[in-house]
Amino acid sequence: MKVLVTGANGHIGANVCRALLAAGHTTRAMLRQGAEVRGLNGLAVEFAYGDIRDAAAVEAALGDCDIVINLATPYITNPENPQDVINPAMESARNVLQAAAKFGIQKVIHASSAAAIGPSKQTGLWRTEKDWFDEADMPYTTAKRDSEKIAWTLAEALDVPLVCLNPPLVIGPHDYRITPSTRWFFDMVEGTAVLPKGAVSIVHVADVAAAFVSAIQHGRPGERYIISGGSYPFNELADTIRTLTGKGPQVMAAPRPVVLGFIALQTGLERAVGRKPLASVGAAREWVHRYQLLDASKATAELAFAPRPLADTLTETIQWGLHLNAFTPATTERLRARFSNWAG
Repeated sequence: MKVLVTGANGHIGANVCRALLAAGHTTRAMLRQGAEVRGLNGLAVEFAYGDIRDAAAVEAALGDCDIVINLATPYITNPENPQDVINPAMESARNVLQAAAKFGIQKVIHASSAAAIGPSKQTGLWRTEKDWFDEADMPYTTAKRDSEKIAWTLAEALDVPLVCLNPPLVIGPHDYRITPSTRWFFDMVEGTAVLPKGAVSIVHVADVAAAFVSAIQHGRPGERYIISGGSYPFNELADTIRTLTGKGPQVMAAPRPVVLGFIALQTGLERAVGRKPLASVGAAREWVHRYQLLDASKATAELAFAPRPLADTLTETIQWGLHLNAFTPATTERLRARFSNWAG
């Protein structure tokens, strides 16, 4: 198969390209001219340069391909202008689906997110592919949800075979630009992050990439697939990180209104002194006392999805951070003492 990967130079994209090549697929990477390409260095991929918002550029990149994996969405969690995230995501879905219909593409595999599925408000309630997050606060969450919805609408209208994959927090190697997900995990390792009461789902980027490749053959058009490596209460995640690294994030178990009020006050003070806020009120509303409990059994059954253990995912991401010199000197010293075989 010849596969076009949009957003190929991103964290997931670089790993998807590796997985495609390993599976024997001819791979074309679409990215903007001048984009960061360290994640693709040394790979036998074709390059197609263009902006995903340019319909003609998408058509030129896609013309002789069999499959499209659409990963092109800005991953910005706290943008100054929400439309900087929402508009490109919508245009990406629209342009890819319309071009796929024009050229009779065999299958479009769209990278959505667990953000489009959303969390539960209480523990014990697991989310499935039938769920949608109607209470999104973050522009990124809105972008992922609404771009997936427009993809489904266009797929039906244009008779395009569409599969959507919905991964949660993705971490692991080949993240050169350090996505917000990786940055948050690094902050946990540094001990500077404060986690609320709740739960989060995590998955290794290579396991996500394997699911995309499997979806070429096994993904059923018209279906969504949750790609989660497991769901973990924040206090248990903090304990796991502490056991692995000797230090971990703090956990604030205060009531939701107290935590939200504190973050709103902190954000206001940071803006008042001219600093970009470290936290996001919208993100807090989505995460504080919320439980991202995701049922990945459908992907396990249909895509042969077999995620690795959490400790392996965290360890490989820490090793990647050491490779990038992404930690403070004190943390680097602490981690090197524990991870003697780090990827330096």
